[in-house]
Amino acid sequence: MVHCNKQYYIYMILNKLFVFACAKFQSVRQLTRNKVLDKLPLFFGGGVLHPQVRWVLNRQALVAFGVAVVAAPFSGAWGSISALIGGAIGILSGAAYAWRALRRDAVDPKQAYQAQLLGEAYKFLVTVLLFAAVFLGCPDVAVGPLFVAYAFTFAVYWMALLNKR
Repeated sequence: MVHCNKQYYIYMILNKLFVFACAKFQSVRQLTRNKVLDKLPLFFGGGVLHPQVRWVLNRQALVAFGVAVVAAPFSGAWGSISALIGGAIGILSGAAYAWRALRRDAVDPKQAYQAQLLGEAYKFLVTVLLFAAVFLGCPDVAVGPLFVAYAFTFAVYWMALLNKR
């Protein structure tokens, strides 16, 4: 059976890439452990990502990639790209929240609470700006996969609450 459909080839490439990555790493836990992120100097106490922030960002990236693989046969190349863009919006907005909310300058509970509120404001602002940039700059974006990937990466936060480390 010969398939001449471009969507099928994109799906097969993404599927093979995912299978290769899973075969190279023995488990999903090992797959999501990213040594580059461990050494990435950001503004989290001591210049290193907090382990819980790293856990959330890694899982969000994995979820975004998974949605892109699933979207490929249904929406084609633009569906996969849109899903990756939606996942990137979720990841970047979460990183903006963590960057502001987890600063070490909060000494008392009131300052910690204000830092959390500012983190949420940063996250909201980054989300709105990135969605506006996508819709203004890329009119061919597939809206369904974009929002599904964003929603799934957003749900990773809720799963992080269940993560007992």
